[in-house]
Amino acid sequence: MEDLKKNLKKKSDGVSISEEELDRIRHKYNMPISAIEDGGYPQYAQYEDHPQEDPRHKIEDDFEEPPDQESDPVEFDKYVSAKVSFNADGVETFGVVQGRKRDSSGKLIGHYHENPHLDTSIYQVEFEDGKVESFYANQIIEGIMMNVDDEGNTMYRIRKIIDHQRDGRAVRGDDGWYTTSSSLKRPRKTTKGWKLLAEMKGGETEWLDLSVAKEAFPIEVAEYAVANKLVSEPAFACEVPGPGPKGVARAYELDAENGTTHWSDALIKEVKTILPALKILEEDEDVPVGYQLIELMTVFDVKMDLTPKAQICARGDQTDPPMSVTYASVVTRESIQLAFVIAALNGLNVLSADVSGAYLNAKCAEKVYCILGKEFGEYAEKKAILVKAVYGLKSLGFAWRSLCADVLKEQLEFQPCRGDMDVWRRPCQRKDGSKYYEYILPDSIKEPTTYLGATISKH
Repeated sequence: MEDLKKNLKKKSDGVSISEEELDRIRHKYNMPISAIEDGGYPQYAQYEDHPQEDPRHKIEDDFEEPPDQESDPVEFDKYVSAKVSFNADGVETFGVVQGRKRDSSGKLIGHYHENPHLDTSIYQVEFEDGKVESFYANQIIEGIMMNVDDEGNTMYRIRKIIDHQRDGRAVRGDDGWYTTSSSLKRPRKTTKGWKLLAEMKGGETEWLDLSVAKEAFPIEVAEYAVANKLVSEPAFACEVPGPGPKGVARAYELDAENGTTHWSDALIKEVKTILPALKILEEDEDVPVGYQLIELMTVFDVKMDLTPKAQICARGDQTDPPMSVTYASVVTRESIQLAFVIAALNGLNVLSADVSGAYLNAKCAEKVYCILGKEFGEYAEKKAILVKAVYGLKSLGFAWRSLCADVLKEQLEFQPCRGDMDVWRRPCQRKDGSKYYEYILPDSIKEPTTYLGATISKH
């Protein structure tokens, strides 16, 4: 740039413009212009909206790094352009976040906060019909979460299945079985040739391969198959199971009849879960004095996602434990409501945890033993002492609460609150030195959607 200026100055040395020539330029271009001084530049009048600055400043001085989320979280807004859905009076609508809402003076309405509980920002959402509405930040988060699964993938949600079609590749009902080399009759498992027309929550429709629909929307497919009398078709037969089998023997029979291992696999999974709760005695080992013999029973059912489920339970009706081990208190709803208020006012995160096989972590409060069935494989017909709180025992709740209280008090250094002994707290300190209390409300660590049977969400 400096070399260019020097060359221009060198070329302009000795050049002068007369007043007549300046008048001719002013008249031709209708632009005020002053005489060029020796070594100077022509001075033109600026436009009204032109910034008043030195025209010879360096261009590099105008460059600014774009804002990032850390330096300016308000400017760098991760919610903009996000797809959201809202449910109003049972009708689900879809829209796109356009940006933060501003007042008449152009200022952003509300204040950003990294804690969604305290974020008062307001956003404008444009819906598919062109209508624009305003929502708070926590409503935007909720609308986004309704469209993604636990891994962050966008979900297709359908309103209902409205039609079906099949081509020549589809297997007919009278050809739905085949015979193996060992003369066993087996069902044909194929979805080739079948398509379902699904109406999405957004109103659009789409044809889906049956294999895709069965994987993504098993309940809707099962309901459609029943309503349209497609259960007898080989492609749909396995999607509409009946109630669970009555007993372990019947479960094995059903698997043999259908050529599947659904119930057997469910039993294997459940046995692995409950084995740590049992102390299996050797052949020559006697049952300790004072222990009562009870039976184990297995309950079978089909979960909402059509997964076979087996649950091994103890026959608690065969025991008569003292009243002192059959009662367990729980946190009150008033304490839960107060905890949510405290969390919002103090900027605390609300998390929940679900303990897998929770009761099996607690010691059994009763002296009972059982004889294992054939579902336990190599341990069948052996005696076993229940050392953990197996489902079905009357002392189940007491054992679990006692374990929680011991862990919270002795290992995590929490103390029960005076107003509610099932609310535990301990003093903590943030990185900036400010102090607060952590609370735990034990029930039956992610953000909760339900608590004690009630649906909860951020607002």
